[in-house]
Amino acid sequence: MDESLGAAALIGKEQVEGWRSLAAQTKRLRRSAAAAVQAGERWDLQRLRSALPALQKEAEAAAGLSRSAAELVSRFHVPEGEEIVLYAREFERLARQKGLPIQGTFPEYVIFPMEVRFDLPGEQVFLKRRRLTILEPAALVQELSRRHQAILGSNFNERRFLQALVKLYDLLDKASEKKGREIPLKRIYELLTVRRGAADYSPAEFAFDIYRLRRSSDLVFEGRRLDFHHGRQTGFDVPNAQGGTDKFYGLKIWEVGEGD
Repeated sequence: MDESLGAAALIGKEQVEGWRSLAAQTKRLRRSAAAAVQAGERWDLQRLRSALPALQKEAEAAAGLSRSAAELVSRFHVPEGEEIVLYAREFERLARQKGLPIQGTFPEYVIFPMEVRFDLPGEQVFLKRRRLTILEPAALVQELSRRHQAILGSNFNERRFLQALVKLYDLLDKASEKKGREIPLKRIYELLTVRRGAADYSPAEFAFDIYRLRRSSDLVFEGRRLDFHHGRQTGFDVPNAQGGTDKFYGLKIWEVGEGD
């Protein structure tokens, strides 16, 4: 396959044009059928006789295009072998061109906070438990961009998230031998998913909520300040204002003025 064509060649313009022709022919058939039905309902035998040849002609043409479309579908194949490399490269190029913050390698990516996983043998793409059956790279990127923008523009209850973090911090701190210490965000996240009953609340979504919280809040809740700590241990990658990411490991909360 010509590498300059990228993954688009895998989909095949021939199939696309064949289906467009079938769609156009179906519209003509629908118009001819409507004219024949209208004439028949009125017992307008002269118009019905004149409509029937056109209807028959359009039906035969549609049947021929339908057989051709079925043949094209039988010849269609998803990327396999070396084609997957070109497919992945084209998908990543288009995603970056669209301005999506894509990270990872095929078949698993993160377009923060969305987690994207390809299952090409199954002819599907997963966004967590949601399933897409769009495989053409440009169309898939367009759909992912639409969903990403919807997430970025979704409502965020800053106070509710602050309150949840404080309550869970206090719960874990109370069970700790040393009070007022740094609590791992991983433990807070795990407890949060259990209390919310939201098993599909992913680590990326939790990191996204932290990102939105830090962007919109002074991180003070009822006289107590939240401080997210960096660490080398396993943490959560949260975008920052410089265009990079901060890896936050833990959370510590203290009374305003105490740690200032």
